[in-house]
This record gives sequence, C-alpha cells and structure tokens, in this order.
Amino acid sequence: MKQKYTVTVANSEIHIITEEPKDALDTIVGVVDRRIREIHLHSRSCSRVDAALILCLEYCAEKLKLQKSLKKANAEIERLAVLNEAAARENAALEREIETLRASLNMSSAKASARKSGDRQLRFNDVSEENETLEIITEQAHEGEQEKTAVEKNLSDESEALSVPDAPAEEKSHSRGRKKKKVRAMFDMISFDDI
Repeated sequence: MKQKYTVTVANSEIHIITEEPKDALDTIVGVVDRRIREIHLHSRSCSRVDAALILCLEYCAEKLKLQKSLKKANAEIERLAVLNEAAARENAALEREIETLRASLNMSSAKASARKSGDRQLRFNDVSEENETLEIITEQAHEGEQEKTAVEKNLSDESEALSVPDAPAEEKSHSRGRKKKKVRAMFDMISFDDI
C-alpha cells in the first residue's frame, strides 16, 4: 500500500509517495544526500542542483552497466542450462548403460558360479569315489603285505636253518635286496591310475 513521506535531500524537502517501508526510504535518502554533499564539496562552483543532476547521471550510467552485465549473466545462465540439460541426458544414458552392464555382469557371474558349484559337486563325488577306491586298494595292499611278510618270515626262518654259519657278505646283501623288493612290491600294487 502506497504511503506519503516527506524527506529532506540536499537541504530541500520533498514529498514522496511509495510502497517502500520507511526504513528502506531513509536508507536511500541518506545515500543520495551524502553523495550530493560529496560532489558539492569537491567542486564549489557546482550548485546543489547541479550535484543532484551529476548524481543522477552517475546512477543512470551504473544502472545501464548493471543491466548490460545482467543480460550477459542471463545469456550465460541460458547457455549453461542448455549444457546442463545435455549433460543430464548423457548422464541418464550412461546410467542406463551401467545398469545393462551390471545386469549382464550379474548374469555371467551367476552362470559362472552355477558352473563352479556344479563342478564342485562333480569333483566332490569323484573324490569320494576315489577315496573309497583308494581305501579298498590300501586295504588289499595291507592284507597282501601282511601275507608277504608272513611268507618272507617263513622263508627267512627256513634259510637261517639251512644257512651255514658266517655266511659270506654276498648273502647279507641279498637279504637287503629282498627288503627293497618287498617295499617295491607293496607300491607296485598301487598304481597311479588307481589314485
């Protein structure tokens, strides 16, 4: 709502009707009055009316500069808005591409993990079957080893009974060879194909 105020600028009373509040009007009047006094003090030949006209010219020039810079700023804002929209479209396209790549990566990793779990299951079954086979072979080898040691013991007992005292060194080395053969025979029963 417009109100009527009486203000004093450069020792002149002026009646103003405005919508501005009293505090804002007092601030404006204070700035204008101070600037007119400064212009008048710097040039004594200039009257207060001339100082007021010079002040008006300064403020008009400043207003035109501000309007020009405002137009430039608005043009820059529009340019940046266009760039922003283009960047937003590109960003959305990249996000869609990322989502499709994530989906394909998830699908491929799911397939790979399914393959691995299937391979693990097969390997586990193969290992358990191999372990059972290995246990059977080991038991058979152990039984065969026990039989061999019993036979060799009987043979060694018989050979000792038949042997002449102070047997030559060749016979002793022959008994060592039998021990080596016994160890080899035990491992001959287990082949690498069985393992």
